[in-house]
Amino acid sequence: MIVYNVDRRFFPLKGEAIAYCVEHGHKRASIHKFAITNRDELAAFLDGLCEPAPDRPSPLPDVTVEREVPDCVPAFLRKSWGVE
Repeated sequence: MIVYNVDRRFFPLKGEAIAYCVEHGHKRASIHKFAITNRDELAAFLDGLCEPAPDRPSPLPDVTVEREVPDCVPAFLRKSWGVE
């Protein structure tokens, strides 16, 4: 499954993401593609979009950020990665 993200919005088709960019004055480079190939990746993706419950740690591993993190990454993940 492939979905596209622009400005905290998800689109099933790339054409819809491009149309959104044009309508809102974004560059095409602001489109982020997410390819999910199995249930484990889907579960990890959905967990990443949710705030972790206070009684359990985040299900995501430690990440070393070596490039700019897109704005579509949730704030709690950016903070946990040391990216503000």
